[in-house]
This record gives sequence, structure tokens and C-alpha cells, in this order.
Amino acid sequence: MSGGFRPSEFPEPVQYTRGGKAVLLDLCRRKLVPTAPEEVLRQKFILFLIEWMRVPRGCISTEESLSHFGRGARGRADVVVWTSEAKKLERKRRIVQTWRTADFSRRTSDSLIAGV
Repeated sequence: MSGGFRPSEFPEPVQYTRGGKAVLLDLCRRKLVPTAPEEVLRQKFILFLIEWMRVPRGCISTEESLSHFGRGARGRADVVVWTSEAKKLERKRRIVQTWRTADFSRRTSDSLIAGV
């Protein structure tokens, strides 16, 4: 793979059924989450970070509250990459990136990689 993150180059996450609903395993939180297009994209991006960028799994957070980053900050970041597991515990960030499936583009992919 060259040129950054291309979702189509990563396998679809394994889906399970829980309570009659489709779920998949969040690789970072290690819990089952409802299957949705943005969740599939997030899990593919996490796989890219782990396998291609060699980011340790322990340095990645998902659905991180933005209140950890500043007084009055609201919402959640889809993916946060910390410089180390110790920094993760201290809440000192490296990258915060959010996107919606429909908004993901080549330019977005390039900006994600440039920040790593």
C-alpha cells in the first residue's frame, strides 16, 4: 500500500450478532459496538494505524471525550493517537481526527497520514 489510507484495501471487520442486532468488535476498546458505516470505517482506520503505521494498539483511543482536551470542549473524537501509553494516561494528545463516512476523501486521507 502506498499513498495513505485506502479503506477498500482493508478487510471488512468481522460482524457478530448480539440480541438480534449486528455488532462488531472495537479493536481498541475491546468491546462489541453496533455496526454502522462510520464504525466500519473507524475499525479499518485503526487496522491501518496498527498494521501499516505500526502504532501500538495501547496508544490508540476511540470515541474519546473532547472534554479531556480543554475546558468547555464538547463532543467526541473518533480516533486519538497518543505519543505513548503513558501520555494516554496523562491525556496528552498527538492526533485528534474526526470524519464522517460521506466526507472521507483522498485529501482527508493525506491529512491523516501527514499528522502521524
